[in-house]
Parts: sequence; C-alpha cells; structure tokens
Amino acid sequence: MKRILSAVLMLIMLLSLSKSLPAQAKLNILPQRTSPVKIEKYETQFKTPPEYRYGAVVHKIAFKNITRQLVDAVQFRIISFDVFQGYQSQIALICTEPLMPGMPVRGEWYNDYEEAFMFGRGILYVEKIKYSDGQLWIADQENILFSIKSARVDIKQVSLEAGTSRFLNMR
Repeated sequence: MKRILSAVLMLIMLLSLSKSLPAQAKLNILPQRTSPVKIEKYETQFKTPPEYRYGAVVHKIAFKNITRQLVDAVQFRIISFDVFQGYQSQIALICTEPLMPGMPVRGEWYNDYEEAFMFGRGILYVEKIKYSDGQLWIADQENILFSIKSARVDIKQVSLEAGTSRFLNMR
C-alpha cells in the first residue's frame, strides 16, 4: 500500500513540476538560407487538456512565406529530446493553409505522448514546401544533419528518413 501511495504521490509531483519544464526547454531553429518559408519564432508549452490521455507539448510557430509564389503546404520537422538530452521522437508538423507571398502565419500543434512531461529540447526546421503550381522544395538533408550536429546533441538515434516522423495537423 505504501508503494502505491508513494508512486501516486511521485506521479502527482512530476505532473505538477512538468508544467514548468517548457520554461527550461531549449529550442533551436535550424538556419536554412534557401528555405522559401522563414521561421520567425518557436515556443513550446506543456498542457494537460482533458481530451488527451497524457499531457501534450504544444508547439507554437510563427512563420512567413518569403517568396513571390503562393505556397499550398508547409511541412516542418521537430526532433525532440528529453530533459536529460536523450532522443525522444520526431514529428512532422503540417500546415495546409495557403500562404500568400509575404504572409505571416502563427500555428499550433499538440503533440500528446506518454513522456511529454519530459520534453527538454526541440530542434525545428522547414522540411518541405509545396507551391500552388505543384513544385516542391525539399530541405538539404546533409545541411540539416550538419546543423543538428552543431547543436551539440547526440544524433545516433536521429534518422531523417521518410516514415520516421509522426504527422500532426495545425490547429
């Protein structure tokens, strides 16, 4: 009985402390000189909405179409690490709102998973762009890997291959 009570108290303590973790989270926007979309701001927040079984890391991104073309879709990728700098996961954030040239947008994506309260670092970059004429822009993976290494994280478990991300739609 004491063990169960201790475990419950520990879980309550962790969940109450976890609301303060995003303030300590380190967030990186990878530099991309050739990207048609500029990431202007990246913030996170931990929430425990009733519709989610676990807490959720809310990724808030402000971005802008810096081209003269209409953009139909943007795909961002976030590589997440826990508070101990261990690899957590990757997510692809999708925005299908048409972006006019010069148009700024703010989006939110909720990433709910069991270890969300352990989120400690997010590395964000623009992965793909689809223009209204059907053309695609895809980030240079070699440059992305170099930038991730420069961020001084252990990338042994990081794979930029297709199918390694969970997809989330913008709210």
